[in-house]
Amino acid sequence: MDLNRGDTIRSAFTGMVRFAAMQGGYGNVVIVHHYNGLESVYANLWKIKVKPGDIVNSEQLIGLGRNTGHSTGTHLNFETRFRGVAINSAYLIDLQTRVSIAEQVSVVRTQQGYAVRPAGVRFHTVKRGDNITKISQQYGRTVKQIREYNAWEGSVHLKQGQEGRV
Repeated sequence: MDLNRGDTIRSAFTGMVRFAAMQGGYGNVVIVHHYNGLESVYANLWKIKVKPGDIVNSEQLIGLGRNTGHSTGTHLNFETRFRGVAINSAYLIDLQTRVSIAEQVSVVRTQQGYAVRPAGVRFHTVKRGDNITKISQQYGRTVKQIREYNAWEGSVHLKQGQEGRV
């Protein structure tokens, strides 16, 4: 996510700061543990404004942006993890508007690890012969919508068993 130097970084969700320090190639890092087992990770921060053990609310300031660690420009590395396994943040937050997709989500085990299921959002499991065009037609969506829902850019090679938001 692009930033300007000094932009405010806010916690995506309410939780407790588990880690707030320099961490190798990630630079200055804050990890917030949320009450449902989810963790959000904010890396390449210029300044950290919280300490381990702090309780933070959604939208609370946790740091300032710049670039630290192994990076070539001012940006934020934002990750979401469940039980240490990375999950696609685009299933939790609309990355364009920075607003939560749903009030409730379920985290389910898949062949690839874990997947997030926002309440009321449909998913498609890729079958042999599926492609984005075929899936978009099946659900009455445009290819552009399917790509945006799943943060799929460029040439996408779908794998049997893979799941995508429709």
